[in-house]
Amino acid sequence: MKKLKKITVEKDYSPFSYLYSNRDNELPSGEYLLDKIYETKIEDRSFKLYKYKYKVWKEEFDYEWQSSIKLELADKGGDIDYEFEYDNSFNDLYSIVREQCSNVIDVIDSILGLTLGILKATYGPAKVSIDITDRLREKIKNNKLNILADNSIQGDPEVGVVKKLKVKYTFGDETFEKEVAEGQRIILP
Repeated sequence: MKKLKKITVEKDYSPFSYLYSNRDNELPSGEYLLDKIYETKIEDRSFKLYKYKYKVWKEEFDYEWQSSIKLELADKGGDIDYEFEYDNSFNDLYSIVREQCSNVIDVIDSILGLTLGILKATYGPAKVSIDITDRLREKIKNNKLNILADNSIQGDPEVGVVKKLKVKYTFGDETFEKEVAEGQRIILP
């Protein structure tokens, strides 16, 4: 669960996407859907994540509604193979997935006029670093940059030498600088 949460937070996209929503739609288990169902596919299987409500009976004719988050693994036909046992990390995962799929941060950034701009970016050892400004500008998605500092960005400027990725960028009307070593991930803003 921690790894799925970490991947979801670190990716510049959510591995989950919105599947469907039908609020208060009764699920096959007798529970009721409270929000959207999110799904991510891995090979021929899928994980489904959703918030639902269910009845907790106090007495014969007296019950209260409670809600929870469910994570299921389904086969390619959509049949549930496994239901993960609930733990509190489901709430965090659900919040992260919901936020990313809704793009609410991008909407707020847009309203506030906050945009990410790469002023200058270099990769390599100090003596032989190469300019990768344009390359990083191309990698900005949804007003974010999330990239691993390695030779796949634009080649190896000096074989066998440890490199650094240095980025000078703007976000809104402020200017920042960030530096990471080869093999580390840079996440902007």
